[in-house]
Order: sequence, then C-alpha cells, then structure tokens
Amino acid sequence: MKSIFAILIIPFLILPIHAQEEFLSDEQTLLITESPDIDNVEFDGKWSFVTEWKKSSWEQVKADDGFTYHLRYAHQGEYIYFLIDVQSDTETNFDGDKAVICIDSDNNKTKLIDGNDYCFVTKLSSTDLFGRLFGQQHGLILNGIDTELFEELKEIKHSEFIGIGTVSDDQNRYSKTPHSSYEFKIPTDLVGRSDNYGIFVSVYDYESDSVYSWPIGIQSDVEKIPSPSTWGNLVSPDKSLPEFDIPLLIIISGLLAVTLFSRKISFPKII
Repeated sequence: MKSIFAILIIPFLILPIHAQEEFLSDEQTLLITESPDIDNVEFDGKWSFVTEWKKSSWEQVKADDGFTYHLRYAHQGEYIYFLIDVQSDTETNFDGDKAVICIDSDNNKTKLIDGNDYCFVTKLSSTDLFGRLFGQQHGLILNGIDTELFEELKEIKHSEFIGIGTVSDDQNRYSKTPHSSYEFKIPTDLVGRSDNYGIFVSVYDYESDSVYSWPIGIQSDVEKIPSPSTWGNLVSPDKSLPEFDIPLLIIISGLLAVTLFSRKISFPKII
C-alpha cells in the first residue's frame, strides 16, 4: 500500500517544482509568494521597520543609465501587496514623481488596454501626517477601454485599495539616503484571483523627465501605457494565489482515493 501511495502522490508534489523551474529562467516573469506577515505593513509609502517587507519576493530593476529601484511583492488573503523602492530617485518632487502598476487579469496579451486591465497610479507626497493623508488620495485606479493613453482610461473606485508614496528614511533596507518609495494594496476581488497575471510596472522621475519600466526594455512615456502584449507575467508557481489551490486539491483527492481503495478492497492471501 505504501508503494501505491508513493506512486500516486509523487507526480503531484513535483508539479509546483517544475512550474517554478520553468518560470525562473524567464526574465519577464515575477514569481509571487504568499506571506504570513504582509498584512502587518504600515501603509505610509515606505519601508517603515526592519522586517516589514522582508517576507516578500524581490526584483531589482536597473536601467542602462544606472537608475535603480527595488520591487517587493507578496499576497495574503484577499490582497496583493507591492512596494516600489526607488533608490536612485533622491531628488524627490512631490506631485511630480509617480509609480504605476498595471495588471491584466486574464493575461491575454491584447494590443490595447481593455476591460480586464487595471492600472494603479500613485504620486509622491509629503512625509508629514497631512501629507500622508493627502498622498493616499493620490492613489488612482484606472480601467481600460481599448486605448493606450492615460487620459482616456476610466477612473474607478474601490474602498479597499491603497496607493501611497512618500520619502524613505533611516529604516530603509536599501539606502539611508532619502529617496522616493511607494506602497500598494490591491484587492483581488477587483483584479480576480489567478496564478498568472499580466503585469507592467513603471516609475516616473520628474527631475529627469524619464520613465523606467519593467519589463526592462519596454518603450514607455508618461502619457502612454505600453501594449499589454508587451507586459510581463506575475506568476504564483505553487498556485497559492488562485481561489482554489488545484495541486493541493488533487493531492487531497488522491489521498482520499487511496484511503477508500485500501478500506473497500481486500486481496486474497497467497499461500
């Protein structure tokens, strides 16, 4: 019976491993993790204490001119969390600098932004209490209507969305020099639960009038969003993000089948 159990369960245990190996070699894919502590993030637009964003995935984005930012991301429950820590943006410009995260719920790589695409935009705000409250109002949700222009996107509201940007301080992990950073809390009941989203990230540096995007190499400017066909992928390799954890359900089903099989069928003894 033990050998039967091993034969049934081993293929399902290695499925997530194979999926992870496949995506690890793809430079246009971000692997997202489930974090047990991410709901403890203090949404003030920055890395507020040593362990706040530690249990999350990390991607360093570095442009050809050396401009660098750090992307942290994780999910828990009904939310996806992002931190964009713009280490190179030390000339902070309030209401000028901004960050954008776009998610394609279906990841269908359409030419134009459509109804399944959502862009979350946050501007940099002051670091005082009033500035934080005001900065949180800068968080916008934009929905696609077959366009590529920001001004043609439709603004929608969601009470659980948070998008806020401010200036980092001595709690920051990457640099003690003050620089811009942004935090996002995106509800999954808006973008849907999936193990494979399309994703685009950009940072606009007002000082140099430059846009720095991920995936690296996408042509982008402050007024347009690149075609979703060029966006990268946000993948949950263990499928912990979708509503139903399919591999886990398969394993459980296999275990139940083995249990029932062993109880209901008796084999004749060989004498």
